[in-house]
Amino acid sequence: TSDNERTKMDLGTQHALFLINGYDGNRNAVTSCAEDLQALLAKYAQGKDFRLLVEQSQP
Repeated sequence: TSDNERTKMDLGTQHALFLINGYDGNRNAVTSCAEDLQALLAKYAQGKDFRLLVEQSQP
């Protein structure tokens, strides 16, 4: 099975996990990107009940 078939979202999708990496350590940019993603999911995919976790680790 190809990855696009195995991981696709369709009308029956109820849960999704999105990982946003910010390699420059800019927490505000990552948070802003996540908020933009939430807005798009709400507008175009009837997304709701979002949970945002921003974790910053030091190398």
